[in-house]
Amino acid sequence: MLFCYNNFMNENKVDINETKEIIETEIVETKSKINEKPSKAWIAPLWMALVFIFLGYFGLSLVSELTAIILKASKGLTEQEEIRAYFSMPRTLGLLNFIRYIVIFAIMVGILEISKQLVPLLKGFKKARPWLAGIVYFAIGMGINMIIDSISILIFGPVSDNVNQQIVVEVIKATPVASFIFIPFLGPIVEELTYRVGLYSLLRRWNKIAALVISALIFGFIHFDYSVFSSIGSRDFWIEIINLPKYVSMGLVFGHAYENEGPQTPIIAHVYNNFIAYFATLLS
Repeated sequence: MLFCYNNFMNENKVDINETKEIIETEIVETKSKINEKPSKAWIAPLWMALVFIFLGYFGLSLVSELTAIILKASKGLTEQEEIRAYFSMPRTLGLLNFIRYIVIFAIMVGILEISKQLVPLLKGFKKARPWLAGIVYFAIGMGINMIIDSISILIFGPVSDNVNQQIVVEVIKATPVASFIFIPFLGPIVEELTYRVGLYSLLRRWNKIAALVISALIFGFIHFDYSVFSSIGSRDFWIEIINLPKYVSMGLVFGHAYENEGPQTPIIAHVYNNFIAYFATLLS
């Protein structure tokens, strides 16, 4: 009987210890959940995220190609030299960008409306917080870029703008009205719907850090001129490489804003950024 009693006590002692460990684990996990800041990122439906990624990454190019075919036919351009010269003109580039952003923006808005997500998204812009937070995130992004510029100057000396920025400057001066529509407004909205509502929310389903880093890297590389790889080691190649961290850092800032403030804040911060850049270029 004593042996049975000891066995009974030992078994119950084990059960009590296991129960105690389970309770302590649950308490730690509960405290962790309480202390963890809830995400405000809008996780778009899977189909919408995929469609937005396609539209923002491939759709813009497709619209440009179709517009170019129409322009070539309307202008009667047949010779390669004529075609190359016409489509390298800043005025033509401005027209192509204006048309492609208008079309993709309209399609994205239509998708949001059909899925009944447009009104909730627009309601968020009525609040003061996204506008104020947008200013803060814009300032943070600009501050980080100033630090990157300072480090680049210390290491490499004065560095000029990359090809993407040089083209933007020429387009703004050649088509100031059209570029005012697609650079400060349509461009940022389309890019945020593509890389935050689309790509970030797609990856966020699995991992927050991966979503932040990957979306920022891809956002950076869409502003990269890949033609410089044909002349690795050249001045243009190093200009692209040196300027790349600035675009990636802005992608990180916008991603952080999306995660902690929702979709409206990165859109507003992106608009602020392009708006300031537009007028700085126009007045320079």
